[in-house]
This record gives sequence, structure tokens and C-alpha cells, in this order.
Amino acid sequence: MAQQTPLSLPLVLCEGVFQDSLSRKLSLLGVFNELMADAFPTPLVCYLYAATTDGLGDCTFAVRLVDDESSEVAALAASEAQFDNPLACVEVVYYVEAEIPSPGVYFVELLANGEVLASRRLVVHQAC
Repeated sequence: MAQQTPLSLPLVLCEGVFQDSLSRKLSLLGVFNELMADAFPTPLVCYLYAATTDGLGDCTFAVRLVDDESSEVAALAASEAQFDNPLACVEVVYYVEAEIPSPGVYFVELLANGEVLASRRLVVHQAC
């Protein structure tokens, strides 16, 4: 089967995900793009929601956290998906646990077959 890298639609960080048992629709709870911490290092515990389309064939997704200042990378999660049709929309939800070493700008990235599809900036602040 031919292979085609999918496109990313939304990439959202949130505190929780609810799935309706009848409709199977997802609701994202506590969407955020900034984090306040009293002390460092501080934990990052959240969910990452992504919707992808235009893929074809097998796809390996990966999620990583990148420190904008040092370019250090931490792998967070990975999964496999099959795109039978480029019109299909594949939704993925990852539970993310990471340690943020210091205040600054970080990026949560979604990769497909090693290629960055989307990046969500996460600004981490020191609480006063």
C-alpha cells in the first residue's frame, strides 16, 4: 500500500478529555497554553489532543517536548495508526507526563513517521 504522511488539524493541550458513551464525541476540558509553577523542576501532567487527516497507509505518531532555549528533547508518547483513506480523520489523545526544568518557552510537537506535523507553544512562568 502507498504511504502518505498525514496533515495535522488541531493540536491542543488540556487538563482532561471526556468521551460521550453514546456519540463517542470528545470534549476537551481545561484547555491551556501557559503554565505557572511555584518551584522548579515542576511536573507537566496533561493530555494532548490531535486530529489528523490526508494520510495513507501505516503511520507512527510520536509526541515530544522541546526546550526552546537549549533545544533539549524529551520523548513523551508514541502510537501507531492506519489510514485506509486520505479523507479519514484520525483523532489521537495522549496522556503526557514530563518534568519542566525551568521557566521558559517549550514546544510540544506531534510527529508522524519522524516528520513534525504540528507544534504547540507552552510558556512556563515562575509564580510570584
